[in-house]
This record gives sequence, structure tokens and C-alpha cells, in this order.
Amino acid sequence: MSGAAAELLILNPNSSTVVTNRLAEEAKRVAPLNITIRAVTNSAGPIGIQTLEELNAAREWVLATIAANIDCVAAIIGAFGDPGLDEARTQSPIRVVGLGEAGILAAAEGGRRFSIVTAGVAMRAAVLDKIESLDVREQLASLRYLPHTVIDVVRDRERVLADAVDIISACFKEDGAAAVLLGGAPFAGTAHTLALQSTVPVIDGAEAAIRSAIAGLDW
Repeated sequence: MSGAAAELLILNPNSSTVVTNRLAEEAKRVAPLNITIRAVTNSAGPIGIQTLEELNAAREWVLATIAANIDCVAAIIGAFGDPGLDEARTQSPIRVVGLGEAGILAAAEGGRRFSIVTAGVAMRAAVLDKIESLDVREQLASLRYLPHTVIDVVRDRERVLADAVDIISACFKEDGAAAVLLGGAPFAGTAHTLALQSTVPVIDGAEAAIRSAIAGLDW
């Protein structure tokens, strides 16, 4: 790219502009200055994706939105379940990164044991399937759930994060985790703050996805 300006596409498959803004702000914090952010919200989606049905329903929107924005240098699917990721990689001429996949790989980096702290127990099977597909199941120390819904994380993140600190600590002390992944787009931008209160590295899937997308570009 030789330092030329380029755009990074951020897709939010839910209808919350709050989440879109969080993802965009984190991208601006992490990305180089010559990368601008194009953030798109699925206005027809749920406020937060909480079930497998909602995750699957987001797939077509993700594929259509990437297809309409191939002038961007890369795309990030901003949902922990990565709806449409495999198909988008097959169909799209641009690099496509999933927030869930990137976060799990970052947490498991170097063979370390990791835990996931997230909301929405209905998505447990999808999360475990993703971990299996990435061949890091043996490194998973624990999968813990916050006593809150995904909607709670969208609407009152600070209250949710207060509970997350204790759960992150339990992942280290009780489960033997060497890193903890905060699972979900609504957590975008929080890991570097929570890391200061934790004895283990706290991974943000949004940050991991942004760094992965940038690393794959031909600079």
C-alpha cells in the first residue's frame, strides 16, 4: 500500500449503533493513521445477537454488505459468532476477519491455556464448535458466563464489567488460565482497561480482529 490511505470495513450484524461506535473507536485506536474506518450497522438485526437463530439470520446481511464494499482493503465481521465468515472468505476478493476467530486465536497464542468470559449461554454450542474448528479445544481452561444478557452489555457495559473483574480473576485462580478472552463485540475497547485490574492478559476480540486484518495487508 506504500503508505496510501485505505478503508477498513467494520460490519456490525446487530442493530445497535452503540456497538458499531465501540467497534469503530477501537479500530481508530489500533489502526495506523492512513487507515480510515467504514463502519456499517445492520439496522434490521436484533439489538444484540443472543441465539443461534439470530446468528444464522445475520449471515446473508454480512455477505451482501461485504460484496457491496469490496473497495475496502479488508473487512471485519463484528460478532462473536462470525456469521458468514467461511463463505465470505470464499466469495470476497478482500481479506475477511472474524472477531470471534481472531480473539480465540489471540487468546490461545503460543499454546497457552485460556478462558472465555462472555454473555449469552444460548450460544455455548456455537462457541465450542468454533474452538474445536480452530483446534485449540485442549487449551480451553474454562468458558464462563456473566450474570447478564448480551443486551445488558450493550446498554450498561460499565455495570457488567464490574462483575467481569471477579470472573476474570476466577479464571486465573480456579481454572488455571494464562489469558482471558472477553467474548463479544459489545466489549470492544475494554480489554486494555480491564487488563490493569487483572493478573492475566485480557484479550479483546475486536482489537485482535483489527490487528489481524492489518497484518494481512500488503503494505
